[in-house]
Amino acid sequence: MANINIGHIRDPHTGDLAVVRQDKRGKFYYYSIIGKITPNLPKGQEWIKQNATIWKEPDQPPAGIELISGEWTGQPPTLKTTAAPKTETKPETKPAKKSPIGMLFE
Repeated sequence: MANINIGHIRDPHTGDLAVVRQDKRGKFYYYSIIGKITPNLPKGQEWIKQNATIWKEPDQPPAGIELISGEWTGQPPTLKTTAAPKTETKPETKPAKKSPIGMLFE
């Protein structure tokens, strides 16, 4: 039987939300759309502890987070936010510089 979902984290590889679980030895891991990610080294475990949001009730995501697939079906469980997505502004792009050779043939 799979371990229960205890929280969520933003996967740095895909940018999607992933469920966090804890194994019987107390190590944290998470399931992303790319599979099971298990940072076993101390710095990896510390990263999960700092960046994960641990839910008050296991398998009960907080308001605004919807667990789409809670049971293991061969695919990782996925999360969906019901809050409005953040809009990002792109920095202004500068026009390409002309080379001195290109100026000779204009």
